[in-house]
Amino acid sequence: MITRETDYAIRAMLYLAHHAGEGAISAAEVAEAMDIPYRFLRRILLRLVGKELLVSTRGKQGGLRLARNPEMVSLLDIVQAMDPEVITLNSCVLKSALCTRSSYCAVHDELCRIQIFVNAELGAISLARLVKHESGREDDLPQR
Repeated sequence: MITRETDYAIRAMLYLAHHAGEGAISAAEVAEAMDIPYRFLRRILLRLVGKELLVSTRGKQGGLRLARNPEMVSLLDIVQAMDPEVITLNSCVLKSALCTRSSYCAVHDELCRIQIFVNAELGAISLARLVKHESGREDDLPQR
């Protein structure tokens, strides 16, 4: 299950992708536009900067911007930056050694197959794709 923290990270990244090319955007603006508690968002943004998904610039003209083109950032990138195990079906799919039954368990191979599918689907959804999808909902989008 995606945590609230990961949901906020996705929303913040989506806002920044929607406004890519408009210069740096303050954390306060993102928090207000996306209705995310500012102090909580700051911790999330620091993690995204640390994972090199965002670039942070200090100063009067400073703020945040995507570190990569929105086409090159997937939902999987964001989810894994926040919590690598958040979408893991079972710990046995991470490492077979974690489960003493993996060599003969009828469910193990199926869980691994499903995990690969979920990861592939999340990896195929770029921020650019989501921005394009949002474009049809202009009235609902937070504006600058």
